[in-house]
Amino acid sequence: MRRRTTALVLVLLTALAAGPAGAQQDPKSGGGTGPGQDHGTIATPRGNLRIFGRVWVGDQAPDFELDGTLGAPVSLRKQRGEWVLLVFARDKSLFDALSSLPPEMAKVGAKMFGITRERVSSLRAYATRQELSFELLSDPTGDISAVYGSFDSETNATRPGYVLLDRRGVVKLSVIGQTFPPEQVLTLVSLTIQAQ
Repeated sequence: MRRRTTALVLVLLTALAAGPAGAQQDPKSGGGTGPGQDHGTIATPRGNLRIFGRVWVGDQAPDFELDGTLGAPVSLRKQRGEWVLLVFARDKSLFDALSSLPPEMAKVGAKMFGITRERVSSLRAYATRQELSFELLSDPTGDISAVYGSFDSETNATRPGYVLLDRRGVVKLSVIGQTFPPEQVLTLVSLTIQAQ
C-alpha cells in the first residue's frame, strides 16, 4: 500500500509539473555586442545571482523564526511534532485561494503557514480582513524563501512553492515554481502523509 501511494504521489506530481506553469524560461542576457549595438561602449559586468538555495526530500528543514500575523514570532523548530506545510507566495493575495484548506489540513494532521516578503503589519491587516484561518509569516528580506529555493533575487520576488515537513522537521514534499488549486494541494499533502 505504501509503495502504491508513493507511486501515486510521484505520478500526480509528474502530471502537475508537465503543465505550462512548470515551464521556466531563462532571461535574455544583455551586455553583448551583437549586430546593431554600439561596439564602442563597454558593458559593466553584473553578477547574475538567482535562486541560491533549495531543500530536497529527505533533508532536515532549515530552522527559522519569522514574525507572524498572530502577534508573535513563529519558530519552525517549535512546530516539531506536527506535519507542517509551508506555502510560499509572491504576495498575500495569492493566499486567498487557500483560505478553505486549514480545516481540511487539520483532518489529515497538517498545519499550514503562508510565507511572503510583505511586512507583518500589512499581512496582519490582510489576514484579519480576509478572515484567513492560517497564519501568514513575514520574510521581508527574502532570506528564508531563498534558503528554501523560492526566492529569485534577479526579479526580487518570491516564487510560489509548497514544502511539507514531517513531525521531525524532515522535508517530505518540495514543489517550487508552481501553484495548484486548493484541492490538489490537499491531495498532495494527504497522499504524502499516508505514504509515511
